[in-house]
Amino acid sequence: MFCAAQFGHVGLMRLVVEFGAEIHARNADEATPLILASFHGNLDCIAELLRARADVNACDADKYTSLMWAAFKGRREAAVYLIEHGADMSVKSKEGNSALTYAAYSGCEELVDFMLDRG
Repeated sequence: MFCAAQFGHVGLMRLVVEFGAEIHARNADEATPLILASFHGNLDCIAELLRARADVNACDADKYTSLMWAAFKGRREAAVYLIEHGADMSVKSKEGNSALTYAAYSGCEELVDFMLDRG
């Protein structure tokens, strides 16, 4: 599941979800498949995982959420999708930063504007 999430293999993602793979599994960094898909901007995998009821606000070992990673990497479409599907923009990382901070850091002005408009 982690490879499918990382490399955007949505067909494989659907298959492993259908066969009961643990969508809340964690890797050594405590990242979930949704966090990996968001980090890499794999929107189809993000959508599939959310359809399977993955926790949109799960955090990794550093308390980064999927939204924070998408914002940090400048993955605007992924971040917007996550927000539209319940990602909490107010969550803070271990360093005390929010997804908005990471969006600004990435230089993705469209994402920053979207997030500011959403409150």
